[in-house]
Order: sequence, then structure tokens, then C-alpha cells
Amino acid sequence: MKNFLFTPLLLFVLAASCKKEEAAVPVAVDDLAAYPGKNRARVEFSVPAGAVRGKVFYNNGSFKEFEVTGPVQSVVVDDLSEQEHILKVVTMNAEGAVSNPKAVKAKVYGAGYEGGLKPRRWKDQVDHSSTSIEIMFEQAFENETDVIVSFTNTAGKKDSVAMPATQNSVVLNSIDVNQPYYFYSRYKPEASAIDHFLSSNVDAKSALLFNFQKIGWEIAGVSDEVAGRSAAMAIDNNAATLWQSSASGSKPADQHWIKIDMGTSKVIDGFNLLHSYTNEKSAKKIRIDVSLDNTNWTTVLEGTLNVSFLKQTLPLQKSVNARYFRITAVEMYDANTPGLVFSEIDVYNAQTTSGDNGLTSYSSSTAVALTNAKNPFVGDGSNPFPALGDYRLQKVLGWTHSANAIATYDNTKLSLFTASVWGLPLVTNGKLHQTLTLQPGNYVLKIDVADADGPVDIYGVVVSGAALPDYTTVTAASSVMRYVDLIAYQNKIVELPFNVSAAGTFSIGVVYNIRSQYSTNQKPWSTFTINGFELARVVL
Repeated sequence: MKNFLFTPLLLFVLAASCKKEEAAVPVAVDDLAAYPGKNRARVEFSVPAGAVRGKVFYNNGSFKEFEVTGPVQSVVVDDLSEQEHILKVVTMNAEGAVSNPKAVKAKVYGAGYEGGLKPRRWKDQVDHSSTSIEIMFEQAFENETDVIVSFTNTAGKKDSVAMPATQNSVVLNSIDVNQPYYFYSRYKPEASAIDHFLSSNVDAKSALLFNFQKIGWEIAGVSDEVAGRSAAMAIDNNAATLWQSSASGSKPADQHWIKIDMGTSKVIDGFNLLHSYTNEKSAKKIRIDVSLDNTNWTTVLEGTLNVSFLKQTLPLQKSVNARYFRITAVEMYDANTPGLVFSEIDVYNAQTTSGDNGLTSYSSSTAVALTNAKNPFVGDGSNPFPALGDYRLQKVLGWTHSANAIATYDNTKLSLFTASVWGLPLVTNGKLHQTLTLQPGNYVLKIDVADADGPVDIYGVVVSGAALPDYTTVTAASSVMRYVDLIAYQNKIVELPFNVSAAGTFSIGVVYNIRSQYSTNQKPWSTFTINGFELARVVL
């Protein structure tokens, strides 16, 4: 009987003991949050009752131990790689019972992030006195918190000031301007980050090398200028004005030049050149020389310019230091080119540019309807040379032709054609165009050029009026607003920008010659193929 009474009592005691142990096990931490840092992270959490110590696990089994110091615990985990980590927190009570783990994600930043940070762009410096200067900056970059400027004060000690990201200038008083002074930007990748990340240092005394205050530029010399189009207009930060040298027919191309003094030596990485928004062209090829003293010159660039309303960027192969630069024409497009013409000339480097003049693309574009201007082209149903097959050769529906302008439509493309061996005469001064009424504005004609099969001379043209000029006068005719040698653009799309100042009649098309290639390779025909034409009115 005693044994029967003892057994229930023992079971009761054991059960009560187990419940007591279960109750003593700490619960998981609460309010767990992670804050990123530089190759580290901080976790914060609420500590459960009874917990006296704990561990933060990371990197597949590594952990950091901590002693509980209060109801809210903060632990920093170091030596973390630059990536997203899963951090797990457990706590233990005095008896060693371990809570369930609680996990949180932590984004850790490092050298990869910091290496991409830029110092704030230096804008200008104003000297208030011999020991007080003000440095001005451009707008802050994203996630930038402040700019630190370090200098030597007049007592000979190192000093620094911090400029908040919301400000764009800082005054340095009691500065020894004869000593170097530097600045760098501080960043936080996230507002909750526990560390700052630093950009590279910039020598503020040398920042003048990177700064282009165009208001201080001067024309140091110019070949000549046209009345109302002075050289100063090429550097006035106004795309509506332009400089033009004299007409190219009166002197060689290399006697058209402009020379600019930037006031002090600058670091140059390249040039941005903007042509006129009128129908004038500039040089086809140019040379740019630089100098520190206006005496000794070094050629840093030889390049080709497009006829374009858009800004053209010409990078240098390597950075150069120079105070002066000179742009010289090397080759004109033709006798109709009015010398060098620039609406604006700008210089840039890795830090800044002298001006934001011109666009790299049009802000908007509206198509202008053309008739039968793309593949598949359609013939007009005529049959001018049935010997080659009925209706294989036709005129182009909707276009105006000279009598000798005949096309074939093999593969749906428009192919201007001759076959003198078969009785179809050579084409001299052939013309194909359509005429439109256009309103004032800027336009771009695109010609999708295929290729030549045989000896061909051909210009794409934009003309004022309803008639195309003869082939021999295209480059000099006053009615020609734009033209391009299509032979040079085979298998490319070429653009012809032009400006309409007053509503009127205009024509787009081609003027060409096609000769026989039979004597050289026994092929009886010669062709020039065009894939299509597009016309759009653009907004700059």
C-alpha cells in the first residue's frame, strides 16, 4: 500500500519540476532590428525576462557573445563581408537554458560601395580676406550627409569644418591659404547606417584646375568674324548666338581658327561643340591644340564633325592641363560651307563642364507624312522598259522624276537602275523627289541607305522650292538647304537636319549619276538602293 501512495507523489513532484524548468526557459528576443555599417552591423532587441547573456550568430556558425546589460540590448558584429547577412540572436538564463533563435536581415556595406562615392563638385572660391575664404559647391549627391573641409589654421594647427548636405557653401576663417586644404564628402547608404562612408579627397587649392568659370573666359585670338557673329558669341553660354569665320572660298581651310583663354590652367578631358540651329554647316574636320603659355602648343585632338543640331562630344585620349585651346578647321564640307561656325564651345573634365549647352537628343519628335517612302516601295504601274520584263522597271508612285530616273523593286527596295548594255541609257543628272509644304520649325530627314552596285554618284538633298538642282551644282546652289553624299553612308542611316524659318514649299530626294560597270566585271546593270526616307519635325 505504501508503494501505491509513493508512486503518484513522485510523479507529481517530477511533473511540477518539469513545468518549473519549462517556465524558466527564456522566450525569444523581441523588437529585433538591424542597422548596417562598414563591414559590420548592429542589432538591437528587447531582452526577455531572466536572460543574462546571449549570442549573435553569423556566417554559418560564427557568433559573438554578449552579457545582458539592460532590457534593451545593442550588439555590434564586426568582420562582415559586403553583402546581405542573416543574423540570429539567442539568449540564455542563469541555468543555461537557451531561447529560440530570432533572425533579422542586415545589409552590410564596404569598399565596393565606398569606392563609387564622389566628392561634392567644387563650384567656386571667393576670397573674403587674406585669412578667410568661402568655398562654393554644387548640389549634394544622393545619400550625402555633409562635406568635411580640412585645413591648417593661422596658428599652424590642423582644423576642419563640416558643411551639411543642405548647404552649398562654407566659410573657412583663420585659414593659412599658403598651406594645402582639402575636402571630401561623407555618405550614409541608409539613414539608419551606423557608419559614415567617405569619398576620395579633393585638393581644394587645385580645384581651380577642374573648375570652368566660363564668365572669365576671353577670346585670345580669332582668324576673323562676320558682323553680328563675333567670336565672343561662341563662349557666351547662349545657344541662340553663334560665331562664324569668313566664307571658306576666300582662303584655305586651316586659316579658320579660334583661340580661347580660360584664365588659369584647367584639367581637360574633352570638348562639347554645338553647331548652329540655322542651316549653316561648320568644318568637316577640325584640330584642337592646347597650351599653358600661349606660345608652345600641343595637338590633343583631330576629329570629324557631323552636320547636326545636337551637341557633339569629342573626348581626349587622356587628360591634359592647359590654359589656352585653339580650334582650327582642317577640311570644309565644300565651297558652300561658311567657314567655322559654332553656337557654343564647352570644355569638360571628370568633375564638371563649362556649360550645359545643347542637347544629346531631341525633346520630342513628330513624324511628317511622306508618300510611298519606305519598304515595300510601290511602283506607279508604268512599264518604261519591258525588255527587262513587264513592269519590273517602273517610276516610283507619288514621286516626281526626271525622264531618265527609273527604278526596280527587287526585294521591295527602291533601286535606281541603268543597263546600257541592254539598251537602257546611262543616267546623268537623274532626279527623284517629292514636294511638301512645311511650317516653321526644325526638321530632320533620315535616309536609310542600302548600297551601290556599280559606279554611282548620288546626293541626298533638302531643297527650298519644288525643283532639284543639277548634280554639278548641288554643293553650291542657294536653294539647297542640306545635302549629303550617300555613297559615304552605304548600309547606314544618315540624318539631314534643317530649319524652316517661314512656311513654304520644300523638296526632299536624290540627284544622281549611274554609269555602266560592264567593262570592268561584265555585269550589265548598275544600281543604287535605298531602304527608305523619314521626315520628322523635332523640338530642341
